[in-house]
Amino acid sequence: MDTANDIKRAVEIEEFTNRALIHPISARLVPLFHRLDVHPNTVSIAGAVSGALAALCYYGYEHLALTIAGFVLMITWHVMDGADGQLARLSGKVTASGYVIDGICDYTTFILVYIALALRLAEKLGGDIWILVVAAGLSHIVQAAAFELQRAAYNKWARGKAFAPAAAAAAQRATQGQASPFALLRFFAASYAAVQRPFHPIDEDTAQRLQAYGARSAETAAAVGAAYADTFRTAVLRWSWESANNRTIAIFLACLLGRPILYFLVEVTLLNLALVLLISMNHQRAARIRAWLASQGA
Repeated sequence: MDTANDIKRAVEIEEFTNRALIHPISARLVPLFHRLDVHPNTVSIAGAVSGALAALCYYGYEHLALTIAGFVLMITWHVMDGADGQLARLSGKVTASGYVIDGICDYTTFILVYIALALRLAEKLGGDIWILVVAAGLSHIVQAAAFELQRAAYNKWARGKAFAPAAAAAAQRATQGQASPFALLRFFAASYAAVQRPFHPIDEDTAQRLQAYGARSAETAAAVGAAYADTFRTAVLRWSWESANNRTIAIFLACLLGRPILYFLVEVTLLNLALVLLISMNHQRAARIRAWLASQGA
């Protein structure tokens, strides 16, 4: 098995914090976990435990040491989150249930941190703060789902997965949660897909045209990948404003200032405004892809 290939990432769409810190640490841990036969789900759960401990620390955000500890523990969660999927692919333990468990563990971290901060803010500002926190949480779900879809779409088209052999494509779909033997996990997977549906970077008609053109030959498939990468690479990087990494930094800074309410206000205002602007940007990029297809006679 080629370790390097099995854990390779699409570096060109990775944001700076992933490239500079999170993924280098994860890359060192993945081979170690593999040698120790650690299950990917164990890594996911370890990350969730780190997130839960971060929430406990942030509950006492008035103390500088606890705020710093909360930040370090959330970074630890990011490292584990960066390692579990890569470990699953390296060890051949990619499963539908694991895909959803990973997502649930990711959201658990933020849910617990939000609850911890809301409980502390409610002591000072009253119960109405929960309205803001719930609105921030719902906004977070939509924004994060939209962001992850951009990355998945880039990997599909720019990295050639759209034209993978039928058996490989079927195997990939089987690991995206819908094929889980557990009804609850299938429900979560279907719900997440429903949230993502409005945010596809290209419409269905354009996707079908790309698929049909790329299926003509290996050369046209490569041309589709190159055109998509050229059009959407910088777009996906801009979508990183909606990433979990930036939320982790924003929570830390707000708590460091002693005003965690600032984070929730940013979530429901600036990040939702960014979402609208990013959707508009995608529409413009999709028009460029359609123009490229037309120039190819497709």
